[in-house]
Amino acid sequence: MAGDLLVEAGAALSVDGCRYPIATGPGRGANGSPAAGGSHAGRGANAGATASGPTYGSPVFPVDLGSGGGRSGLSFSNGGGVLRLDVAGEIRVGGRVSARGDSARTITPTYSPGGAEGGSIRVNAGVISGSGAIDASGGPGWNGGGGGGRVTVESLCWNGFSLSQIRVAGGAGGTKGAEPGSIHPDFQVGIAAGPIATSGALRVRS
Repeated sequence: MAGDLLVEAGAALSVDGCRYPIATGPGRGANGSPAAGGSHAGRGANAGATASGPTYGSPVFPVDLGSGGGRSGLSFSNGGGVLRLDVAGEIRVGGRVSARGDSARTITPTYSPGGAEGGSIRVNAGVISGSGAIDASGGPGWNGGGGGGRVTVESLCWNGFSLSQIRVAGGAGGTKGAEPGSIHPDFQVGIAAGPIATSGALRVRS
């Protein structure tokens, strides 16, 4: 887009859980009781003898959905989606830009599904600022957590926005947490192009 993008404090531009459903995807966790966490950039946590899936995707040009966690009984755990933001002007992150994996959920309390993997976020902007967060963390699992996703931020001007505001944590697990994902910062690139044509500002409100 040709203008600016503002994500206000308390607001979220989110594709959390907008991805590979439970027990699907290239890094899906193995099913079982307990079930393992899904993998993407970070490997999901094994749950006992139940193994997580392989890692996959590009750390520089992330385009992949996060994989689902392993199934255990009637359960739910979708991986994070894919979010790409190309902004010629300024991206001000006051709230949250997010592609997190789901927390494992079940309606069968005696079962233990795995957490889902974080997705992919690629931000390309002339300026990036704000006190909010960019988050592609994995989701917690009952035993095995989901691994962290992938984030790339390309900008010529980091105006108060720091790497500490980018989160790719592995999801916690009842027995074992998952690995964190990948962060690729580029301080030399800023592309003025995108799929949304506007000369004004796009605002995401809470």
